[in-house]
Amino acid sequence: MNRPPVELPPVGTRVSLRYLRPPGSEPPMGDVVGHLEAAGTVVRVRSSDGVVHDCRHADVLYVRRLTDRPVKNSAIRAVEHAAALAWPGSEHQWLDGWLMRAGPGTALATNSAVPLDMFAHTSTIPAIIDWYARRDLAPTLAIPERLLRLPEDIPARLEIRTLVCELTAGSSTLETMPEQVTLTDRPGPDWPADDPVGPLTAGVDGELVCASIPGVAVGRGAVTEAPDGTRWLGVTA
Repeated sequence: MNRPPVELPPVGTRVSLRYLRPPGSEPPMGDVVGHLEAAGTVVRVRSSDGVVHDCRHADVLYVRRLTDRPVKNSAIRAVEHAAALAWPGSEHQWLDGWLMRAGPGTALATNSAVPLDMFAHTSTIPAIIDWYARRDLAPTLAIPERLLRLPEDIPARLEIRTLVCELTAGSSTLETMPEQVTLTDRPGPDWPADDPVGPLTAGVDGELVCASIPGVAVGRGAVTEAPDGTRWLGVTA
């Protein structure tokens, strides 16, 4: 049975790629991590040691987009920890390295359990399910890539990409903002007011800023601290 070709990201993207090798090869499959240099009938990936790996597009079994440079698990965990503190829901509780969050609505950031401790384990999942069941909520796990391997029978709902960059003192100034933008430490009259002390205003040991223009809520920013002491600004439109 013919299968549709795997969709490839743009040329120049760093990828992890698995492909079928020619019949009779041992092992029958090859794996390569590197930058995609060609994505036509022939797929070409150049690995970090400069070796070029070619295969037919039809033989590509799997491809995953990677960051431009290797990222340590500890760095991923630090960002995810700060992000979770910025959106702890109306109610939250720690359990065996997991942060469980609950709140009104169905937003992933306010209704999910995220493994933030390096010793968090899937054995805690039954207790997590029970915690959400007692609140009449469907249990959802927010699993940062590479931090935990889930059992195969747990369905994946969606994938979210988190973009990060370093800010310096001169990256931006309030003087460059349009005059009509208002910054406040609480949601103003242009923000939803059905739950004034709900997830929108919640945070753990952080600072909140809300941006709006007349009649329109623009964005929410939360400054929280990772376990390594790095302070992160999380921006949500």
